[in-house]
Amino acid sequence: MTGARVLGEQPDWLMRLGCQYHWHNRGYRDFQDFLDTLMSRKRKQLRKEHELVVQSCFEFVWYRGDELCEDQWDFVYTCYANIYAVRGQRPYLTRAFFSLLAARMPYSILVAIAFLQQQPAAMAFCLVDGETLYGCYWGCLAEFDRLHFETYFYQGVDYAAIAAGLTRFDAGAQGEHKLVRGFEPQLTTS
Repeated sequence: MTGARVLGEQPDWLMRLGCQYHWHNRGYRDFQDFLDTLMSRKRKQLRKEHELVVQSCFEFVWYRGDELCEDQWDFVYTCYANIYAVRGQRPYLTRAFFSLLAARMPYSILVAIAFLQQQPAAMAFCLVDGETLYGCYWGCLAEFDRLHFETYFYQGVDYAAIAAGLTRFDAGAQGEHKLVRGFEPQLTTS
């Protein structure tokens, strides 16, 4: 009996339907192979967004949780907290949370750091299991045109999913903008 079915049979519990956006690896050789499967309009938009970031001279480095030092975790947290600060909100995760997660689950963490002129400028924090990349958080120190899409989505698809041979990238709820980027809506239950 599945967990959803067991919970669904509880008299005081309600089943919640949701929608998330997932990218599926259909055996792509590389990012270009994935782009070639998109309709012309989407393909042009993704290439344009990618080129904007490339022309700005950003470089991306991926790290497992055990490869980051505490200064880098400070940077990850600062970027994470900044996304909340620009909206006038407080972050709900603490800096200590990231170190604790890195200590307890280092091989389940992937972090992309975007460098501009050898200085860290943005990050994407993800979790991973044997087949799926789970996109969790993105953050930056300053706004750069289209950097969010490159750091979070395209780097996740290219490096973390295609190169690592993962079958799926679960980018989570919200954002119909994910449809243009090759993600597909998936009904979820909780």
